[in-house]
Amino acid sequence: MAKCERPTWTVCFILVWILVVPGALLTHLALDRLRTPIQDLPSNVATGLDETFRFAYLELDAANVKNASSQALVKCNVNASAICPSGNYPAFSAFSLIDVNTSRELAQVNESFANSLSVVNKIANDIYFGVDSLQPTANRLNEIVGEMNRINSTMKCGVAVPIWCKIHESSGGIVAGIGQVNDQIHKFKNSDVVQEWEKHGDKFVFVHCMPYVMVVALLFFTCFWLKGGVCWCCKGGTIATLVLIPYVVFWAVSFIIYAIICVAGFVVKYMADTVPVPVLRNKPNLEQAIAHLQTNYSEFWDPVFGSMVDGLDKLFFASWFFVAVGVLIMMYSVLECCCCPYRKAREEDGEFKV
Repeated sequence: MAKCERPTWTVCFILVWILVVPGALLTHLALDRLRTPIQDLPSNVATGLDETFRFAYLELDAANVKNASSQALVKCNVNASAICPSGNYPAFSAFSLIDVNTSRELAQVNESFANSLSVVNKIANDIYFGVDSLQPTANRLNEIVGEMNRINSTMKCGVAVPIWCKIHESSGGIVAGIGQVNDQIHKFKNSDVVQEWEKHGDKFVFVHCMPYVMVVALLFFTCFWLKGGVCWCCKGGTIATLVLIPYVVFWAVSFIIYAIICVAGFVVKYMADTVPVPVLRNKPNLEQAIAHLQTNYSEFWDPVFGSMVDGLDKLFFASWFFVAVGVLIMMYSVLECCCCPYRKAREEDGEFKV
């Protein structure tokens, strides 16, 4: 009867309960969208670096280029391993006027570039991905490209030998330095961002429970509310006030977790220019790195990170919605405790007299 005599307060309390429902649904929807991308992030990053950026094929294709250059030099009676490292070719003056056709070998080199070396060259020279440990590879690939541009279908051996020797030495240097490249790729695959996702990604499953932590809090407050909603320190207060203790605890746990998610989402979405990405060259901020990836390497961004964006946006929306609901719940509970809107009705019912 008391509740019916205070319809505004009662309707507000019912609305507070109703608002929890869309908050829970939004949370579940966002987490369902995120579950697979989060679980697959480490493998997607590895696949992106190995397959999309073609680093898995760098050593083999560099070796193929080295082999092709050796074959081209044989046509001028030159042993690449014996002669090219010195960079001096005095013994070849007798052969300098001999014409040699190295079109087939050039085609083999072009095939290796088409398979991986062109992509690797782009990454190694990139403003952000071209970190110091990739610079030797970038320089050698640039040298090979420069020499390739000097090759004609038919050349004199005096011209061809220095060109193909340079290609031979540069490609050999790439093969010899592959360990340094692999170490850097390993750092990319195991960067702080990837490790944090991998370490805490499974904890997103527990966020599915967060709406129900708030539901439990509301159940405790409902017990207090059904007993008249009067604190023990006020006239007419009862022992039901004790349920406010677990109510506050459960409310705080749910609210704090959603607030953390909301703040983190806000920072990533609207303050990405303040988040550094030290693993990349020139230390770009997160906003610059994302824009660069989306613009220049969409084939890497889409399968690795693109599938996460929608889920993260939905989780951000769900978090701020639930934070707002949490604030409304706390405001209602504080006002209800302070105003004791049902106390007068209880007095009129004769349950106690002031």
